[in-house]
Amino acid sequence: VEELADGMERVGKGNLDVRISEGGKFEFGEIQKTFNLMVEQLQNDKKNREKIISQNTMMYSGIAHDLKTPMTMIIGYAKFLQSNSDISQKDRQRYLDNIISKTEDANKLLDSLFTYSKLENSSYELKKEKNDIAECLRSCVADHYKLIEKSGIKLELDIPESKTELVFDEFELKRVFSNLIMNVIKHNPENTECFISLSLSSSMGQYNDIVKIIIADDGPKISSSLIEKLFDCFSVGDLSRNTRNGSGLGLAIAKKIID
Repeated sequence: VEELADGMERVGKGNLDVRISEGGKFEFGEIQKTFNLMVEQLQNDKKNREKIISQNTMMYSGIAHDLKTPMTMIIGYAKFLQSNSDISQKDRQRYLDNIISKTEDANKLLDSLFTYSKLENSSYELKKEKNDIAECLRSCVADHYKLIEKSGIKLELDIPESKTELVFDEFELKRVFSNLIMNVIKHNPENTECFISLSLSSSMGQYNDIVKIIIADDGPKISSSLIEKLFDCFSVGDLSRNTRNGSGLGLAIAKKIID
């Protein structure tokens, strides 16, 4: 009893490394076991909170970094136009085009931040309806076909023409498909082969049918150091910022939607 009381006091002061010996008789043994399980759960919850705080700090730091570049360029172009009224119409239009382009980059980043924050909110619910998931995937591929063709990616599709109805949020699932396809386009050289397929298989488990969707490519391999944190915010942040090819939130958003 004294050990249990001491353990409770230490936990109350914030020490979550406390464990007490188990093996007491009758109900007391259950109390000892329950106490240890409770403290372990509190410790895991604390670690998860610290991880989320760390990820959010990294995310906001990354976004601030990524926003600084386009905003600095926008200000520079605007000041140049303001102080040089005698430049040619052609040059003026070029600077205006750059301002619009950098503004769009900043807007896309803020849109990604809004989406991620929305998905982080526990009160947000996906709008699930019965839809044809095969058609959803085909439609998303069609939306990106010109970019795929322009980037020199060789596309191979294996999506059934027959209806494949499931209950899902079409808008958000398309966002997942789009993020994955854009990753193929942005981070691979010409002549990379991309394979996109959808197949239906029966299961003896909880669900009668399982849909398996593959979006894969034979481009450069992902380094082993990145694989475990691939779906974290800015897990490839340095690459994304240096090449200006992404917000660093795409895969994190995709995972949030699927989870």
